Amino acid sequence: MALLRNVLICTTALALAPASFAAGGPGRGAGGGGGGGDSYAAPAQSDFERAEALIKGGAYEDAVPLLRGIIRDNPNEPDSLYYLGFASEKMLNFKTAFELYARAVKADPDHKRAHEGLGLLYLRAGDLAGATAQLDELKRICAVLCDERQRLGAKIGEFKELSANPAAKGKPKAATSKDDMDDLTTMP
Repeated sequence: MALLRNVLICTTALALAPASFAAGGPGRGAGGGGGGGDSYAAPAQSDFERAEALIKGGAYEDAVPLLRGIIRDNPNEPDSLYYLGFASEKMLNFKTAFELYARAVKADPDHKRAHEGLGLLYLRAGDLAGATAQLDELKRICAVLCDERQRLGAKIGEFKELSANPAAKGKPKAATSKDDMDDLTTMP
């Protein structure tokens, strides 16, 4: 992800380079000039990019205000709804996570990660039918096997196996701790 971000920053810098050099170079006025202190600043990250980086770094609580600000301005932005749901889930706020994933799916019925998140929450609640419905949606969205469909399908398979043979590892149960969640939740 860092490599992709660096490529995007470099591409943006190259695209803007002719205009900045026509004005005398980065950080300079039209008269050119010189002297120290001139520097080129990389393009600022958007709130979404900062929130995404925080979530991927495990700083869920720090990402929440950024995502709430985005959603306040654009209540139906599916990626922000998904990431806020993911952060909420990681902070064990399952009800909030469920509501946010559902809103993301309503805003974008083909949002694969939101369907996967909903499916995993249904499994945590012991609702195999709800999880299977989300897997069916992923089958509709992903004509070819996609990561989200594969992961949710595998977790449903594990759930079914545990349900059929509770003595193997214990009876399937809803997640009640961060450790339980880490077993079921994957990074976005």
